[in-house]
Amino acid sequence: MPNPAPLKDLAAVLAHLVAEGRKIGKSKLYNDMSRGLLRRQQDGSFAHKDVKAYAARLPLVAMPEKEATVVHEYAERKAKAEAEKLEAQAEAERFRNQVRAGKYVLRNDVEVELAVRAGVFATGLRTMFETSLLDFIHLVNGDPRTAQTLLAAFEQRLDAAVNEYARPMEYEAELIDYDDADHTEDDTDDAAHAGA
Repeated sequence: MPNPAPLKDLAAVLAHLVAEGRKIGKSKLYNDMSRGLLRRQQDGSFAHKDVKAYAARLPLVAMPEKEATVVHEYAERKAKAEAEKLEAQAEAERFRNQVRAGKYVLRNDVEVELAVRAGVFATGLRTMFETSLLDFIHLVNGDPRTAQTLLAAFEQRLDAAVNEYARPMEYEAELIDYDDADHTEDDTDDAAHAGA
């Protein structure tokens, strides 16, 4: 980045410092220059780096417009981010309250319940098949001595079916907004019991 052109005289320095938002008057600038706080070049101009170093010692009257804009934009972004964060926290708390109220169930709870139901289902089918095995064989005019082979084949197929039923799966859930005025309280109760 090339160096900016030097400021030609004290009036240009004063205008530059005021534009930067520094608290400075003409007499203070002349006094500080005569005390050696601001260095003048041989041609009478002032280098930007020297003016910048001098300006750092001066208090700000107000923030320069460019910096004020940057600070304002930053403050807006920060406020927006904070508002989004608070909204997300509030939404998470609303959801936790709905879970506590029984409107939602945890995925792990659903998977455990499905596994338990699959086990009960499989046990019921096995018991039914074992107690009905001779009836099934008689029904097809078969040999009762082959009952164990038939039972083993049935259990093998049942295990495969139950394992397929109990495998991890993806869930699709239709989100329904029950805050909508078109739904009645009875609709909400029916839907909640249907999902249980």
